[in-house]
Amino acid sequence: MATPHDIAQLAQQAVDVLKPYLPVLATSAAAAAGKEVPDAVKSLWHSISERLSRREAGREALDDIAARPDDPAYLTVFLVQVRKALEWDDAFLRELRRLLEAAKPDTHYQATLTGSGAIAQGPGAKAVGERGVLIEGDVKGSVIVTGDENEVKG
Repeated sequence: MATPHDIAQLAQQAVDVLKPYLPVLATSAAAAAGKEVPDAVKSLWHSISERLSRREAGREALDDIAARPDDPAYLTVFLVQVRKALEWDDAFLRELRRLLEAAKPDTHYQATLTGSGAIAQGPGAKAVGERGVLIEGDVKGSVIVTGDENEVKG
């Protein structure tokens, strides 16, 4: 049996996979938008929308997401309804796991670096060139030195 944490995580994964495609999926405007939706994502959407449409609150969440697919409040309500459907239906939970596995992108990274430099790959990866400095946030009252034979005099 899945824990509440597992269910919340699975619901969030499903919404995260669907989110970039919601403007197309929720409005059936794939051709107009010119955005190709992978078959696995279409299957995921079909399964979720079919389950949610069984309850009034789920139908309302689907209508709202169709009207405003980028609205964070409606995304939250949609997420809650997916989560509730998972809590009530073990068969749906198993199906969603299978569909999410099929919807995972087939990611492969490969890089070659010759000489100096940097390589960053994957979500959130960051690269800084040779002797570079990456600062995220504030730096105050600090001296940052890169290079050869530098001197800092105070």
